[in-house]
Amino acid sequence: MSESKILVIDADTQRSEILRSILQFIDWRSVLVSDASELTLADHTPQDWAAVVLGRFEDWDSLKRFADWLKRDHYHPPLLVLPEFYEQVVQRMEFDRLACMPLDYPF
Repeated sequence: MSESKILVIDADTQRSEILRSILQFIDWRSVLVSDASELTLADHTPQDWAAVVLGRFEDWDSLKRFADWLKRDHYHPPLLVLPEFYEQVVQRMEFDRLACMPLDYPF
């Protein structure tokens, strides 16, 4: 199993399982959570993941806490955001557009 990990935050479990299968096929390990609040940030560093995929989420506050934690590392992994949430994430989370990119969907 690959040690390279991608964090997927998506409340849509069907879509996140599809993404897990795709990532597994290309030898990337995924960590799936339905909300950022499921992560114990003290147990991680931003460099634990090669990328973060953001799908549908419900709790802006927990996502903001996660984003602030992630941005403490100037070399944090890129955020790949589903198109319908991209503008909101860039604006509300104050991410640079070079570090936060829209993800083409469907995969």
